[in-house]
This record gives sequence, structure tokens and C-alpha cells, in this order.
Amino acid sequence: MLAGLTLTDRLGTTTVPISTSALELWEEWYGNLSPESVANLLSQYMRQPLAIRVWLHMSSSSFRLFLKDEKTPVGSGKRRLLRSPGGETYAYHHIFVLEESYQGKGMVARLLKNLLDMYQPLGITKVRLTAGLSQGGQIWPAYGFRPEGLSQWRQVGDQVRARLRRLRVPAQREREIRDYLDGDDPREIWALRDLKAPELAQEFPHGLGKSLLNGTRWQGILDLGDTLAVIRLKDAFRRKL
Repeated sequence: MLAGLTLTDRLGTTTVPISTSALELWEEWYGNLSPESVANLLSQYMRQPLAIRVWLHMSSSSFRLFLKDEKTPVGSGKRRLLRSPGGETYAYHHIFVLEESYQGKGMVARLLKNLLDMYQPLGITKVRLTAGLSQGGQIWPAYGFRPEGLSQWRQVGDQVRARLRRLRVPAQREREIRDYLDGDDPREIWALRDLKAPELAQEFPHGLGKSLLNGTRWQGILDLGDTLAVIRLKDAFRRKL
């Protein structure tokens, strides 16, 4: 059984005993993973030092990640472990705030890969988030996230259709986009996100699909039990890592 937390800094190494109740809560949420194992898994692909602060509760456990460059914080974000009414443990990813100069350098992919590697031994197969707090509406579908349920997909459709009315998109492309939106499978967001429309490259240099989804807001899920989602996730990691 875990006897305490071992903390290492420039002053040396100190073992801090923790209470029996805290030990039980740790094992309830993190199983056989030690704090050191959690720290190692969450840091393995990061190029900058990562600090982690963990809170333990009966109903959930949350941890905040702090990314540093030397001694300067450059990013932070909160993650939570919760249980559904049916008793299934899942993760919820709150927004991760990253300094602008560190964006677009694969940080999102490396951190997500670390988190999923930590979730795997815990049996966590579902990750939820709110897409669209920044550019997430177009970023997260690249990693296999989709709107959770038909109502969320319809909400995305309403937002994209409103944008289409303001843009000059050729009729054929507009019909293609509306075909995606009219479908009942939220995974259609992947095809929409990947829509390039090279004839519109000047107006939409990052791709038409990305432009339409950028700024949309929806409740999303990554279901690791969905083979197609996992294939898409692995493809994203191959490109980004």
C-alpha cells in the first residue's frame, strides 16, 4: 500500500505521510498507479517540465497540470475523473490555457497522449469535454472527438448553417456540407472538419471545414470503444508526435 508521497526538489527528497482515508481515496481513483507513476505517464512526451496537483474526493478526483519553461509557467489546465450513474469511470477535460508562443507545436497532442496512457490502466474509455472554449470546435474532431449525441450534432449544424448564410460558398460545396449536417451520425463532423475545398484556398487557407467549425461550441466525447474514433486518434498522433 502507498505509504506517502515522495517530493523531490532542489533542497532534496522528502517523504510526506498521508492519512489512511487519503490512501483509500487514491486507490479508489488511481488503482495500482503510484503518484510517481502518474507523474511519469503525464510527463513522458512533454518537452517542458510538468507539475501536477491532485485533489481527492469521494465523488471525483481532479488534477491540475502546470506546464513550465524553466521557472516560468506557460500553460495550465484541469482534468477530472468522475463516475457515471451506471458506475463507469470517465474523464472530463476542462480547457487547457497555453501561452500563444507555445501553440501549434504539438503540445495538445503530447498532453492528450500522456493522459490516455494514464487512463488505460484505469479502464477509462470515455473522455468528455466542452469544445469551442477557444479553437476546440475545429481542433478536437481531428483527435476523434465528436458531439455527444444527436442533439449536440444538431446544435453544431445550426451554428454551421448560420455561418454558411454569411459566406460565399459555391452551391455544390454548400450541398455537400448540408449533406453532412443532415445526417444522424455525429461522426460526420470528422468528414466536415477534413473538408479542404482547394478551389476556395484563398478565402479559407486553413481549409473550409476547419473555418466552418472554428468557434462552434458543443459537448464532445472521445469513445475509445469506437474503432473509427481510435483509428482517427492514432492518425492524429502519427502526424503530431
